[in-house]
Amino acid sequence: MSIYGHYTQQFYGSKIIFPENSFFISEINFYKDNCLDLTYETELTMELETDNEYEISIKNNNKIGYVPNTKIKEICKEDIRDPLNIKIINGNFNICVIPKCFYNDL
Repeated sequence: MSIYGHYTQQFYGSKIIFPENSFFISEINFYKDNCLDLTYETELTMELETDNEYEISIKNNNKIGYVPNTKIKEICKEDIRDPLNIKIINGNFNICVIPKCFYNDL
């Protein structure tokens, strides 16, 4: 398991190597309709919630979820203006992303 809470070697039976600094978008199941047009070329944006500055929402025009409450949240706060690159899109609305500051590590 990575330091950000997901398995680095396996994803639903498939052997997929996740970048170490990637993470799954939290609470995405509440925003399924906003995720239908996402592709691997889509870059997502992050912003602090206005009513709760601790939460960082992830958007593609509309909100699609949140940065999870793990160590990655501090990295995202430091680089909040950087887009997120989609790494995995699963039919069950699991989307794994990586902050732009780590793109060169791929």
